[in-house]
Amino acid sequence: MNYLIYFFFLSLSFGQLERISFLDQSVNIYFHDIIILSIIIFYAVKNILTRKVDVREKLDSIEKAGVIFLVILFLSLINGFWRFTFLQNIVGFLYFGRLCMYFIFYFILTHWIHYHNKQSQNAIRMGMILFVVSTVVFSYIQFFLYPNLRNLSYLGWDPHYYRVFGLFFDTSTAGIVYVMLFFWLISQKHSYKSLVVIGSISLFGLILFTYSRSIYITFGIVFTLFFIKRISPLKMLLLVCVFILMVFIMPRPNGYGGELMRTYSITTRMNDYKEGLKLWLRKPLLGYGYNRLRSFTKRPDNISHAGASFSSSYMTILASSGLIGLLVFLYLLYLFFRNAGFNGKLLIFIVAFSSLFDNIFLNNFILTIFLMLMTII
Repeated sequence: MNYLIYFFFLSLSFGQLERISFLDQSVNIYFHDIIILSIIIFYAVKNILTRKVDVREKLDSIEKAGVIFLVILFLSLINGFWRFTFLQNIVGFLYFGRLCMYFIFYFILTHWIHYHNKQSQNAIRMGMILFVVSTVVFSYIQFFLYPNLRNLSYLGWDPHYYRVFGLFFDTSTAGIVYVMLFFWLISQKHSYKSLVVIGSISLFGLILFTYSRSIYITFGIVFTLFFIKRISPLKMLLLVCVFILMVFIMPRPNGYGGELMRTYSITTRMNDYKEGLKLWLRKPLLGYGYNRLRSFTKRPDNISHAGASFSSSYMTILASSGLIGLLVFLYLLYLFFRNAGFNGKLLIFIVAFSSLFDNIFLNNFILTIFLMLMTII
């Protein structure tokens, strides 16, 4: 099990390079998905079939809410499935199956930690350290040697001129990964002092180089909440002022994406939200089904990787599973928040707040890292 965890984090650090696409990029399988499936099979064979774990154990409130949310998504998929093509239905059910796999993965991790507390947490922590180091190294290599994705625009990627996006090929995804890793790392200061200092400074630099205002705001709020009770108000004010100053004096890359006062992305998001609301009003209760939105929001020849979602996880869930699905999802987030400690609450805020501006929560990299961290935080 430990080696599978290490392989999981190692594969995760390769980002989009571990992706295998099928059906003209309609279906994408990642190597870390294969490892997650291997972990599920390994755990089932070793523990359930040998009766080391009682599958009749009662689910906790988070797991129950997760099951209900998946049931709602399943109902939204089968609701009117005959109106979609065979390919559209296959794609929707494949992505739904992957989401189910992620929740089973979380369920297994929580039970694994329950039965093998010290061993399992050490394995996850060592895996996280491997992920932090590889992510930092790959991201800086990308920023200095491969500063934009213009040559991959034909595959649906935004150029992200002279901004850091790591191997995730997206500044928003990379930025939230950096923020999550930053706060996890500084919470480990008593165990890995040298790594914490070097890693946190490196991650802070990567956060600045995203040139993403939503990432800046998310990081600034969580940074304030994390340190407000740990240092004096004067030091806190000084740190915030230094951060704001660094944001404004950062060298601006060529292109519109590095301008802090740009309005194009705001206008685009507002139009995206309006489109999502119009779509939801047509099927307000159960929506159109998980991962079917591309059929309604984009032209068939549009290969953009944002075509299957809106610029907000909440809007995406609302249009996909209707008001019922969104309410259950919000209740699931509330249960995570209620049962988490202080660091866990900060992690939930990072993902929940940033999901207002991009489809963060449903991103396969973000979701797997989030669930992994929630098991140990």
